[in-house]
Amino acid sequence: MPEALGEIGIVFTEEMRRTVRRKSYLLVVLSVPAILTLLMVAVPLIRAIVDDDDEPKPLGIVNLSTDLTLNIEGAAGLVTFPQRADGMEALFSDTIDELFVIAADYLDTGDVDWIHTGGGAVPGGASRSTIIDLLRTGLASDHLESDVLTRAMEPPLFD
Repeated sequence: MPEALGEIGIVFTEEMRRTVRRKSYLLVVLSVPAILTLLMVAVPLIRAIVDDDDEPKPLGIVNLSTDLTLNIEGAAGLVTFPQRADGMEALFSDTIDELFVIAADYLDTGDVDWIHTGGGAVPGGASRSTIIDLLRTGLASDHLESDVLTRAMEPPLFD
């Protein structure tokens, strides 16, 4: 039995040598890492060339609620529209990325329509937090003094 294992080892070693010496084997083994490296370099370069959005577009806001006052003056990246149709026109003309329409009965229902041209079911990232902060500030601004409101909206400083 030990002699059979020795012969199997000899056959295996010879077959491995034949396989490794073939040009096609070397070509495949060396080309896979080369192709992957090329793709890792080429994909970001192509995306950088194709992507022409250097500066993000502002968010549009339509406040239909008469009970809610939003102070948007001086807020970067926000544009207000008097009516929903004006905001829709800006959205379709690619002036803004997203449009948030605050319902007339917002204080009772909390409804805000999110209109956008991309995918997704709910707003995410920076636009979501921007609108949430804006609405919270608008709700609290009528009931809090300005310094208390500023402290309420700032995150705590942990030591």
